[in-house]
Amino acid sequence: LIESAYKALVNSIDPVCLPSLASVGDTPFSWSREDVVTASEQIRSLSDQLCVSDNNKQVTKSILDTIGKYLRSNFSSAKLWPVIFGSRMYGLASDTTDVDICINFGTPDAGKKNKKEPTKKVSGKRVLFGLSKYLRRTPRFSLVTLIPHARVPIVKFQYSVEKIKGGPKLSCDVSAHSKDGILKSEFLKAYLAIDPRVREFLVVLKVWAQQRSLVDSQTLNSFGFIMMGLTFLIHQRVVPPLQLVGTAEIDDKGWECLQALQSDPKAVADLLANGGDSTRCIQTGRNITDMQRKITKKGTMSKERYNRYFLDHGSKLSSWRSPNTKPVIQLLYEMFVLYGCKFDPLKHSVSPKLGSPFIVRTPEIDNLRSTPLPRDEVMSNPLQWAMGLRPLVVEDPFDPANNCGRHVTCEWVDGMLWEMRRAAWMIHRHN
Repeated sequence: LIESAYKALVNSIDPVCLPSLASVGDTPFSWSREDVVTASEQIRSLSDQLCVSDNNKQVTKSILDTIGKYLRSNFSSAKLWPVIFGSRMYGLASDTTDVDICINFGTPDAGKKNKKEPTKKVSGKRVLFGLSKYLRRTPRFSLVTLIPHARVPIVKFQYSVEKIKGGPKLSCDVSAHSKDGILKSEFLKAYLAIDPRVREFLVVLKVWAQQRSLVDSQTLNSFGFIMMGLTFLIHQRVVPPLQLVGTAEIDDKGWECLQALQSDPKAVADLLANGGDSTRCIQTGRNITDMQRKITKKGTMSKERYNRYFLDHGSKLSSWRSPNTKPVIQLLYEMFVLYGCKFDPLKHSVSPKLGSPFIVRTPEIDNLRSTPLPRDEVMSNPLQWAMGLRPLVVEDPFDPANNCGRHVTCEWVDGMLWEMRRAAWMIHRHN
């Protein structure tokens, strides 16, 4: 009797084991044409809903005007101006999406009549410090917080959309010298302009990740999920790898060249280490930066400029014709199956630059990314082993050393992959 009571107690407190749903990895997409058409209409409707209204655009313009007024009155000797970047710039935002603002820095004396008078170089932290004090005494701005020692120093605040108290508020972040943020926004904007399926696909992925409580700045943010989705689309040849081409006309030879590069760890390590010095168009074999960018007076380009390259010429991108004509719902199903069942985070890394979620994590490549593979010290020092483990690598397209998934834990990765399998299973069941 005591033994049976003990077993009943154990069963009542034991966690309920979730089904692995691994069998979905061997299940092909099998929707009827009518169901695909219905789903496509629903996805298109969801994509159309995720947009910023004209009234909300006026609110963000008021925020920019207030910040611009402060910059002009306090830093007249330098050309400083605020610009919006992030999802509101590349078109995956709604009225409630946070506003990301960057203060662009021009050259000293820009716009000054008497250029003979020397001016000091403006410090980004100094600008943000003064801005935070200014916003605290400005109406409709609240919860103004300066974070000077972050990886990218920022000023956070909330802005009242309406003048009445208790009304809706917009959360805003202001950074200085954030060229990477603007560059990434332009990068994604170029991809969204190539094929209408890209926006619909990324909208569903973003909404799904938010609904499943997966998006978090302390684990993997929205940009990290978008990079995973974009990598899959390049892998499926829906869009070309814009960082590795000088033309949008890619044939089978070009794709074979890309596959050869992806499967060669030495070539991948050389590309990540040397930037554009070894980057050649997968279609023509020519140096892509020589084809598209102006050469400096010395005849060479800096490594930083090489790493910032991507094909962004609208006339050339308009000639792109994808060999993959699958509908968005099928692409979503195949992505969930790929990451949930075939992707091994300790063996593979996600690279939007190379367009593959299966870049092998060799010690040389992981050292370049500052994401070393776990060593055999789990028994001798398990705590240090766990702290040094990077169970997910989602590469930043312009900074290989920046891993978008650097903060995730093993438990979180397991949960995310299970959510991927669950999503695939629900699509398979037409749920």
